[in-house]
Amino acid sequence: LLLGIFYFFFTDGICLAYTRYVKDANKYGVTEITVPVMGSVVTQPAGYKCFGCENFTPAGNTMREESGAITCPECQQPFHAENFMSDQIGEVQIDERKEEVANGREITDLYGALESFLPWWAKDLEHSQYCKIITDVTREEVIAAFSNPKNEERTERIEVELRNVGSGDGKTPELYRRRARTPLHGDIGNADRNLIPYARWWFRPQCFYRIQDKVKRTALLKKFPSGVFFQLAGGDEPIFLDAMGERMEARLVLMRPFKGDGMYTPAIGQNGVTVALASEDAYNMALEGMLFSAFGQGLLNGRIVSKEGAESMRMEPGTFKIVYPPGDMKMNDIFAEIKSQDVGQSIQNFLGMMEPMLQFLMGLERVLQGGPITNVRTASGQSQARSQALQRQAPAYGAAKNGLAAIQERIVNEFLRNRPPETFFEVVTDSGDYEQRKIQLNPERGRVVAYPEVSESIPQTWAQKSD
Repeated sequence: LLLGIFYFFFTDGICLAYTRYVKDANKYGVTEITVPVMGSVVTQPAGYKCFGCENFTPAGNTMREESGAITCPECQQPFHAENFMSDQIGEVQIDERKEEVANGREITDLYGALESFLPWWAKDLEHSQYCKIITDVTREEVIAAFSNPKNEERTERIEVELRNVGSGDGKTPELYRRRARTPLHGDIGNADRNLIPYARWWFRPQCFYRIQDKVKRTALLKKFPSGVFFQLAGGDEPIFLDAMGERMEARLVLMRPFKGDGMYTPAIGQNGVTVALASEDAYNMALEGMLFSAFGQGLLNGRIVSKEGAESMRMEPGTFKIVYPPGDMKMNDIFAEIKSQDVGQSIQNFLGMMEPMLQFLMGLERVLQGGPITNVRTASGQSQARSQALQRQAPAYGAAKNGLAAIQERIVNEFLRNRPPETFFEVVTDSGDYEQRKIQLNPERGRVVAYPEVSESIPQTWAQKSD
């Protein structure tokens, strides 16, 4: 996750993490659980309830007065029609059966500026009225994900609609973005026809106030008081897949390396684009200078050496040719060499300062990348150099730490919300062997709040990394 966060920090300037619990029997296997079989039984037979002593008397066990009226056996109060209660039917467990359920895992996916769509004027996720994550998947993936064996009618409807849905052939911005994300190798045309946009939307309750119909608005606010999450698939005319009530912060974490006025802040690598483009030109000029300065151009006197003779006199290192100049003519009169100028001093200076310049602009100090430090020979000196280098990259490093802590908080809470009471894991012990551990979850599951440590130092030893 850290590598993915820093990747989007460097390229996009924004990283959106989406954490959820995914069930998949093919990936994670199944677990056999005991399911109670419920049945309807008579929990209380028909009878009379006495309003005086609160005693219940089954029908047939009442007493009768001389006048023939039925009374309570305890307090002898007469029973009337309102005292009669019919048979009480209730659901109780009458048996149990074994059932296999799919296992799941907590999954966190990271998305950049190409897949994450947030209001550009919002300064953070808290002030965003909506959020959209759009990716390109095959139709089969969506059909398999939303198929439900227990609801064949819904499964067939989704499959038929997805077979007919378009991939967004209209000239929409999403089509251009999708093609920009498509790999350059392979048949792009066929891949584009097989891929369809898959969109996940989050709306806060204030979005419902855009609806003019007060009845619809009131119904949505009542059904989704904390916000709504819904999913669509398809391009120009997408189909609706499902919807549920969900807060945006329950599963989303927004991370950015720097603060800014709006949503889409600059990326770390943005400052180095100008230097990188200039370095390409400088390298090409240096390469050309190196080639031409090492092998100068040669000129032959055409009146003395014929074209055929010149082509047969190609020189190689370590060889020599015997030449007989005519008369008193010198070799300089037969052959001349144009000496090329080496690459300019300004280009050499630029190539020399390019790496320190990029490190300065983007905070990618050599010490953070594990590079050698020639003047540091002790572990404490190495740690001090790393801490000093982190001060240069403190904003991005701090944002990544805060974001990772928020992601871990959502992972643990997804675990508590979706895992069965007994969960088994295989862990590696100190001896290197696998051992199965059981986690017993309490029925009253709470929430976990995660936060990063204040220290900005990087762990060095194995004990520090374990802590």
